[in-house]
Amino acid sequence: MRLSIIISISSLFMFAIAWPARPGEPAAAASRVQVNQDHFVIPEAKASFTIPQKWLNYSRFFKVNSVQLATLNKPATHEWDSTYGPVVDAVLPLADCLLHIGNDGWDSEAVVWSDVQMRAYLTDTKPDDLKKSLETKGTQAAVASKGMAGVRGRGVIKTDLQDEGPWKVNRISFDLWYGDYGGNANVFFYSRPSGAKTLVLVFMMVEGDSPLSKDAAKDREAILKSFEMEK
Repeated sequence: MRLSIIISISSLFMFAIAWPARPGEPAAAASRVQVNQDHFVIPEAKASFTIPQKWLNYSRFFKVNSVQLATLNKPATHEWDSTYGPVVDAVLPLADCLLHIGNDGWDSEAVVWSDVQMRAYLTDTKPDDLKKSLETKGTQAAVASKGMAGVRGRGVIKTDLQDEGPWKVNRISFDLWYGDYGGNANVFFYSRPSGAKTLVLVFMMVEGDSPLSKDAAKDREAILKSFEMEK
């Protein structure tokens, strides 16, 4: 009897932490990601990572299934995200996006400018092609953004590539200005092979010397440090 009770409680607990469908969503909304509280598993890539606990405060904004991800097809209009979105979409097909999460909402659901927005992709795009797309299409998307239009002299857009362990890291950075405030926006593309495909983790964030910007960088590094992939 005791054993059966333990099993029942354990089963109930596992059910409670499974990612639920949101009101109005089809129960069968397809997801290619397994979520257990702060732990994310990408079975196709045999990869996993853990997010900072504080990100769970914004889990209602997470997009981890087909219905939620489809909302990204609508162009973002909210300041920073209205630039981040087109830049990322110019480089990687949105159809290859597995998840979109962050420590704040996205677009109209966002409250602060110093948040981190993250996506994961499993794509046929090779690292060399990603680099070329970022330097051309990604740069063009940044130049066309409203935030860039507010920067005197149109600002300077920089792209760079470096290796960090098994990752190839492409970054595009540019200044954005919104009338009375602005900052240095950055989009990082961390890519590595996953069988015949490429796994890409994308981080959209402001970099700088402010405590909020430094916290954002710590969150990115914590996620990357937690990342594991079977060889």
